[in-house]
Amino acid sequence: MDDNVISIIGLVLGLILLGWGGYALVTTSNGNATECAPVCVIEGVQYKPMPHGGECWCDMKKGRRALTD
Repeated sequence: MDDNVISIIGLVLGLILLGWGGYALVTTSNGNATECAPVCVIEGVQYKPMPHGGECWCDMKKGRRALTD
């Protein structure tokens, strides 16, 4: 095979693996959203908890007022 064909195949496979790895990283959930919920209450607003890689992340796009006692 021509060196250019091999390079293009390698590039395409690399991009596919990179995309797959990025998707797996974003969709990986190591934890319970319930455990992260208190962390995602900011100034009385509950944001969507998104546990990822053992850490708590909060989706800041949407929030609702947290329940108060």
